[in-house]
Amino acid sequence: MKNLATIHRFLAEKSWTSRFWIEADVASADAGRVDLLLLKEVALIRDSGHPQLSLDLIELARNNGFNTPWLLDNQARAHIRLSENSMAYQIWRGLLVSSDDMALRQSCVRALLNFKVFDALAHADLQLQSESTEAFQSALTIAADLMKKKEWAALQAVLASLTQQLLFHPTISYY
Repeated sequence: MKNLATIHRFLAEKSWTSRFWIEADVASADAGRVDLLLLKEVALIRDSGHPQLSLDLIELARNNGFNTPWLLDNQARAHIRLSENSMAYQIWRGLLVSSDDMALRQSCVRALLNFKVFDALAHADLQLQSESTEAFQSALTIAADLMKKKEWAALQAVLASLTQQLLFHPTISYY
């Protein structure tokens, strides 16, 4: 059985002003609506910059009779906000395998794809930064050598090339 009073007390103790979990609305709602109100409040808390509070509320709710798998999806999203990506990844994989809810499974697939794309882009960006740093250092060495030799035209060309490299990211379209 869902313990609504525990959720009310928790939010009051944390001085959270509820937008969706309003006592009068919750008291008059059916079980499905109560779950929805809780999910909306959990998401609002997370998206308002309080992912740990959101996780605490999810844990409390799960320990007090709330068992919608959508709470786990929201738990994964809070872990992402806390930069705990591997936890989120594990939760979404588990939900994808175990859930019968097609909408939830689709949400997990989208989240996992976004996770993989983000991971691949971050890896590519690290590669580019590493390669760009090596090329930049090499160009600076050449520029220093040209300064010593007082080859001003060549130095100007090298510096122009360096400036152009610094202003444009190789994977971003500016058009």
